[in-house]
Amino acid sequence: MLEPTGKVRSIHMSTINAESTMKVMKKHLHRHSTIYTDEAAYHRHIPRYFHKHETVNHSIRQYVRDGITTNTVEGFFGTIKRTFRGSYHYISPKYLYRYCAESDFRWNTRKLDDRMRMEKIVVQTPGRQMQYLRKFGLRPTMERLW
Repeated sequence: MLEPTGKVRSIHMSTINAESTMKVMKKHLHRHSTIYTDEAAYHRHIPRYFHKHETVNHSIRQYVRDGITTNTVEGFFGTIKRTFRGSYHYISPKYLYRYCAESDFRWNTRKLDDRMRMEKIVVQTPGRQMQYLRKFGLRPTMERLW
């Protein structure tokens, strides 16, 4: 999902159909939202619930119509796919939500310099412990972090 501000939030879905997409959209989007999508069949129920639904029809090479576009979110999809293919040897379905959250953070902070991005990380993680390491009986240390 992409907000008008350019901020993304990706949600892993094991099944993509009209029912599952509407369930996620109802949970995360305001009823009075305007939704931009392509012409995929599983989006057909959107107008029944949300304020406004605008589409572009990729099958006829329509990518922008009267300012309506899905290009930005598709740019994010391309970035996340390249990250998954190029950076990781294996992605566990169990932890896919973490990989998605990392990609969301990278996208949402892409206009910040490294110092500002690191500040944002530190501010968002006060008092957090590295539970993943504890699972294996390890203690987090600065050496392990860097």
